[in-house]
Amino acid sequence: MPITVSNNNNAFTAKDIVLNAGGAAAGGAVYLAANKAVKRATLPYLSALMHEEFRKTDTVTIKNALSKVLNTPPIARRKIRIIDFSRLPKISAPQSKWDYIFNKVNPENIDRTGYSKEILQQEQKIDSILKCMVPKWKRRIKGLPEHHQKMSRYMLQEGLNAMALPNANSVMANMSKMNAAVFHEIGHLLDPVANVKAIKFKRPLPYLIIGSLLMPKLETGENGEKKVNKFINYLRNCTPILAAAAWLPVIGTEGLASEKGLNLAKPYLSENNLNIIKKAYKYAGSTYVMGAVATGLALFAGLKCKDWFLNHRKQIAQKVHDKI
Repeated sequence: MPITVSNNNNAFTAKDIVLNAGGAAAGGAVYLAANKAVKRATLPYLSALMHEEFRKTDTVTIKNALSKVLNTPPIARRKIRIIDFSRLPKISAPQSKWDYIFNKVNPENIDRTGYSKEILQQEQKIDSILKCMVPKWKRRIKGLPEHHQKMSRYMLQEGLNAMALPNANSVMANMSKMNAAVFHEIGHLLDPVANVKAIKFKRPLPYLIIGSLLMPKLETGENGEKKVNKFINYLRNCTPILAAAAWLPVIGTEGLASEKGLNLAKPYLSENNLNIIKKAYKYAGSTYVMGAVATGLALFAGLKCKDWFLNHRKQIAQKVHDKI
């Protein structure tokens, strides 16, 4: 007796369910590949442009302006602390995440000679903070928490990233390479609630992507008389737009943080330095925009792939049957 599932008065056999799962898997593979391709084609380029602008700034002037900003009454009352990664012991670039998963990570000896007790204590605290920032899903996979923690530290150390810590009222950055980015991070600390809300708004994104890929196209009838099914299909087709829109709060908070940071720095910097930093912030903000674009385009491609798979399911099933 074939296994059947009733759905809107249509009986789907176990074969149809398997084919739908196969279509979802194919669509998921296309989504991951397309997402990665778009990001690889754009993010390194935008990041390089951002760092190129940061290198044009006058480092001494930026440090002096930052010191003045931190001593202004509104900021001084918050007691914001800067954690300078250029002063910490250096670590090497992390190995592949697969090396961490399969216990193929070579032991590493970090040279800590010549560092003060205070710096070494700070290093331990920072490692603890970065450990707590590992996403929950990564904590369930052996090796990934260590890889994520080390990658975060390496990127901060090399000046590839800067980070605000609202809970610790601190900013982590390599001050010799990313000091101009600290104004932006302070902007985040001025409105921590908005940042948390923006991140929470983006949390359902994986469920939206997985759900849309698992959802089959429903039969709407020859003349589209099954209006409920037609509406559900319409919502499913709109998920790429919804997925991209999930990034909007994050993009908004990044823009606000840059605006607040520039307003803090404006009294202490020349017009030339301000314009350079403003341009660098625009490139940095564009990486989040491209994250939204990559998510939307990749999901669109994934759904199209799944629909093609299901539209040709009879031919595919016949070919599989013939081979078996």
